[in-house]
Amino acid sequence: MVGILSAAAVAHQSPTVLLVAVGALFLLFVAHRLLFSPLAKIPGPWFTSITSLWIMYHEFLGDRTVILDALHSKYGDIVRVSPTEVSFNNAEALKDIYGIKSNYSKSHFYDMFVYYDERNTFTSLDKPNHTAKKRLVADRYAKSYVMQDAVAEKIQEHAANFMFQITKEPNALDVYTWLHYYALDCITNHLFGSRGTSTLTKPDHRELVYDLSGVKHRTRLYMIFYFGSLMSLRERIRSTWRWILGNSAQFHVRGSRLNDYGKDSVVGFRTGELEKDTISTCAKLFKAVPNNDNQVAAECMDHLVAGVDTTGDAMCITMWRMSTPEYSHVQDRLYEELKSIEHFFDPVTGTAPIGELEKLPYLDAVIHEGLRWRAPVPMTLFRVVPAGGANIAGKTIPAGYTVGCQAYSLHRKEDVFPNPDLFDPTRWLAKDPHQLSAMKTHFWPFSSGARMCLGHK
Repeated sequence: MVGILSAAAVAHQSPTVLLVAVGALFLLFVAHRLLFSPLAKIPGPWFTSITSLWIMYHEFLGDRTVILDALHSKYGDIVRVSPTEVSFNNAEALKDIYGIKSNYSKSHFYDMFVYYDERNTFTSLDKPNHTAKKRLVADRYAKSYVMQDAVAEKIQEHAANFMFQITKEPNALDVYTWLHYYALDCITNHLFGSRGTSTLTKPDHRELVYDLSGVKHRTRLYMIFYFGSLMSLRERIRSTWRWILGNSAQFHVRGSRLNDYGKDSVVGFRTGELEKDTISTCAKLFKAVPNNDNQVAAECMDHLVAGVDTTGDAMCITMWRMSTPEYSHVQDRLYEELKSIEHFFDPVTGTAPIGELEKLPYLDAVIHEGLRWRAPVPMTLFRVVPAGGANIAGKTIPAGYTVGCQAYSLHRKEDVFPNPDLFDPTRWLAKDPHQLSAMKTHFWPFSSGARMCLGHK
């Protein structure tokens, strides 16, 4: 009888014992991360030693960049973001992490930009693969290539189409959308030649801008990054359904409209159904990778996605800033400078030769300030610490941990850019060589080093 009662007592107490044991283990886990983890001595909110959930939450809200900048303002140039991530905000870290000799690989964050199951230049994680893919297309973004008559004239044609839409509209125009149409036409013609879009003059393909820039698309990227397995299962179900209906899933990427455009452009080149513009990027890729349509399509899609959003956003934010009353003086000064070369402007198209425009110092300063004030890619560019660990800006970080810098914070360092919230192109016309050098070192809209944006020139 006593034995039965003892067994019953133990059974009754076991849930309590289990809860106490689990609680004790949790407290040990928390204490270890707070006191003994490799990042315990890195400044940052105490809870960043324990969990990544808070930064995931802010990424979902879309304000990670601003929150991270606030942390740098509070804790300094080196901040712990999560149990396995550190954010840096100084020139020393830029050189250590992103320098030409750096051996840091990209993190799996970039897997969400893999198209057609093939890695491209942007999504190649390690240095050797990136270098090999970069060689295939780097010359297409060299200044000497872009300045060729055939290429420059096409860009001017799109600029003229944009100006026509602006001048013919008697009322207000949604310049954000039209600037993205302009960017889409420029990059698709660069990639596919005659297959490129003409969204400035025709409604065809205008929906691609939403596929590239819409809120639905950006939310989907977040879901892919953090819930990859579930999203992969979803895509497998959808691919199977398309196969049942007789549609190829081979080229599926992002939205079905974008998928169809990319697929048709690449297949059209391969089968000869489209004129093979010999100077187009796609034509060059077919020569370099003759037996892998997926690789060609993946590379082209990467350039398309990278070129539209960033270009459209950068132009829009700069135009908007100059259009506000407090910055009308910037617009007035720029107008006067452009007027000084009015004899070079084509009276029909309203465009001027690129070679003449790049000689204008204030125009160059306005472009620099627009890219500084609101960089088109303001977020952290994630890298993984290589085997053996690393010393970054004086801090020892273990191998496998995630590190990075973000342009938004680098561009707001008050000791480099006084009054960073002020849109002031004249800061780039400063005579002090030390000030100019510091600004150029921290100017980071295109990243830096071997992974620097191919189109930065």
